[in-house]
Amino acid sequence: MQDAKNRFIAVLDAALAGEPQKATRRGRWVGVVISADQYKRLRRLDQANAPTLPELLLALSQDDEGFERMGADASRVSVYLIDTMVLSELRHRQRDAGVVVWISKQRQSDCFLSVVTIGEIERGIAARRSADPAFAGEPTDWLDRLLRLHGERPPSATTPPTC
Repeated sequence: MQDAKNRFIAVLDAALAGEPQKATRRGRWVGVVISADQYKRLRRLDQANAPTLPELLLALSQDDEGFERMGADASRVSVYLIDTMVLSELRHRQRDAGVVVWISKQRQSDCFLSVVTIGEIERGIAARRSADPAFAGEPTDWLDRLLRLHGERPPSATTPPTC
């Protein structure tokens, strides 16, 4: 019993030192031990007025370099899978007014990003990182924030809806 108590104290000490500790059961990750301060910070972030997905898409920094699109035919569905071309248009300094009006009117529950779009964004950032390291920071932060805020909502923002 004392050995288990000592191991638990070591887990708590590591969490208090800022190192989240994974908890597994039968080899499957089932939880995380974090410090109370980290938990409170995460709860505050959770409770903050997070932007909607359309608002976050409109917050994408603007320049005239779009993300490279792999190409796909759009089909009509009851929800919208936001394509790389839409994100590229939102990055332009002179955005197309129709795209801005359209994305502003969408309900968050109807907007999704596919893993392909996320991959294209990541590839575009990586391609420009070596030539322009300053460029990569802002889009990387934007993408991290997008995935943190909207990557886990059902169905996942990173999983296309089933049609």
